[in-house]
Formats: sequence, structure tokens, C-alpha cells
Amino acid sequence: MADVVWSNVEGNIVKDAETKSLDNGGEMVRFSIASSVYCNNEKKCSVKFFNCVAFGFAANVAKSFNKGDKVLALVSQEMREYKSSKTGSVEKADVMVVKMCKRLWKKKGAGDSDSDDSGGYPDSGDEETNRLRNETSSFFGSDNDDDDKMPF
Repeated sequence: MADVVWSNVEGNIVKDAETKSLDNGGEMVRFSIASSVYCNNEKKCSVKFFNCVAFGFAANVAKSFNKGDKVLALVSQEMREYKSSKTGSVEKADVMVVKMCKRLWKKKGAGDSDSDDSGGYPDSGDEETNRLRNETSSFFGSDNDDDDKMPF
């Protein structure tokens, strides 16, 4: 059996998460994350989009994601088959299956009562953002003990 490669994806939710009830009584939540890719000169080169699907505990967390929220997700890439509702044929798609996820902060809207003049996310250098990043690293674990055993 092949090893599963897990990756952290950090970015903004593209649109509100969609929840679907499954035959087994569980829930499946679909959402997309847009993540900026930066070049060496620190200018944004492109944006990558990750189509994600979450089940179980991760689905309970993800179903509250809304457009613009900043999130961090631990995902593995899988090829999934599904029956197309348009053609009825079996199609394949790459999806990112979410093991764990967390909202780093919620995008504030114009109608929010606690909205401030910043119009959105905290600055990347403020204390709250740094606290959330530290909390997230401990959430995902920082077990680097095996790094000392690596020959490179």
C-alpha cells in the first residue's frame, strides 16, 4: 500500500461551504480554498484553487466556513469517481480530502456589528494573527523528532 502524503493548505474560502447528508447518516462538506503563490521577489504570481471534501469531525468544523474566511486544512490528494448528473457517466476528479481543518479568522462583513474599519483580516504582523498561527501549528502537531534521523 502506498504512503499517503499530507499537506497543509492555507488560504481563503472561495464560497460558503456546502453540506450534504449521506446515506449512512453522516455529513459531507465541500468547499474550495484559494491560496496565493508568491515568487522570489515577494510579488503574487498566481492563485491556486483546492477543491476540498470533509467527513466526520472535519465536516462538523468545515460546515461553518463562509466566503472570505481564512482557513488552514490538513489534506491529502485523492482521485475520486462520481456519477455525472448531466451525462450519467462515471467521471473522475482530483479532490483534497480533509483530515483536519480550522478557521484562522472570520472575514468581517459590512453588516457585522463588530466590524471595524480594517474591513477584513488582521494585519499579518499583529498579535492575534501570530497567536492563531502558533495555535494552529500545535493543532496540526510539530513533531520534528524524525528530522534529526534524516540523512539530508
